[in-house]
Amino acid sequence: MSDTVLETRSPAGRSPLLYGATLLSRFQRLLGWATAMLVIYSVASTGSRSIGVGGFSGDGFVDNAGQPTRVAPTSYELTLHPSPIVYLAIILAVLWTIPKVLRKARTEAEAVRIIDRTVIIVVAIALGSIVIGTGWFFAMPFDPSGSPYYLYPLPFGTVEFHIDPISNH
Repeated sequence: MSDTVLETRSPAGRSPLLYGATLLSRFQRLLGWATAMLVIYSVASTGSRSIGVGGFSGDGFVDNAGQPTRVAPTSYELTLHPSPIVYLAIILAVLWTIPKVLRKARTEAEAVRIIDRTVIIVVAIALGSIVIGTGWFFAMPFDPSGSPYYLYPLPFGTVEFHIDPISNH
């Protein structure tokens, strides 16, 4: 007497219990890529730039011309952080995959193709945001005597701008 599950075979010779294993494996791969890209984006989209106009001398502060002054010189700092918009875009791309597979895929091969394309989209979003955000951030002119208005690299990163007096503490 043989087991019914073993007698029922697909054209490829697989048991019906294994149907969907390829899709689950591909979706697990998608989740791994998305997680890795979120971590890489978080690390690579962090940076800072600062300029201090003036400094310290033995008697106190000096201005940017090297002359003694009683007023503390100013420090300017730009800090780049990852953008929540990029996180949201990657998460939505992953979540969008399941209904798209259920709605559009007629075969396992079509479903795998949709999932693989989503992996490409997730990688492109993360790497594109890293290149554009950090490139834009470090290419911005940073001159304290110039305009205090900057065009920040939204939605690829968020930037904080701080102006503080220099302290020796």
